[in-house]
Amino acid sequence: MITFGMIGAGGMGCEMVHLVPYALKQRYPDLQDDDYRIVFAESEPNKTEYDGYPVISVEDFIAGADENTFFNIAIADPYARERLAGQLERAGLEPLALQHPTAEIRDGNDIGAASVFGFMALVTARIKIGKYFNCMPFSQVAHDCEIGDYVSFYSRVDCNGHIVIEDYVTIGNGACIRNGTREKPLRVGKGATIGMGAIVTKDVPPGATVVGNPASVVVKD
Repeated sequence: MITFGMIGAGGMGCEMVHLVPYALKQRYPDLQDDDYRIVFAESEPNKTEYDGYPVISVEDFIAGADENTFFNIAIADPYARERLAGQLERAGLEPLALQHPTAEIRDGNDIGAASVFGFMALVTARIKIGKYFNCMPFSQVAHDCEIGDYVSFYSRVDCNGHIVIEDYVTIGNGACIRNGTREKPLRVGKGATIGMGAIVTKDVPPGATVVGNPASVVVKD
């Protein structure tokens, strides 16, 4: 029996969990529905069931794991995502990338471990993406971009060409990042947050929160 654990029983988890059967059946083409089970796992569970699946503790999930156990992480906080990923990987568990069949990830790109690509996500050309990247429905990454670890794109994010997005960045629904150039890529600094609908036209400092059109800093770390 194959077991998949979705770490985080919340809104992001219920959006991501439907991608799991696609990923498992791509890895195991002959897999039948009764050959696997899906659970949610949380550090401190406050419910026993979510979205039709059992909820267990992360500790119990790890304790019951074997070579047929996989996971991904549905938690918005990038630092919590990193902490949990480290805990699970140190226990010997394997993260599983999740991709909707309608997502288009073109050949030749460098995609890190445990990525998530939702409905109609697009990654075009000459792109490097770090580990545990969450790319929700209708978001795109255009040519010549570099994206760090534990970055999240919510729905309909438009990341244009020649952009560098550093680790732990969160980009809200409908945000648009203007393209940079080969000589001077537009840079979004480590740990920055880009608000919903923001239009980013210049570099974003590390740790800053930017909103509006054109986007401006409202919080600076």
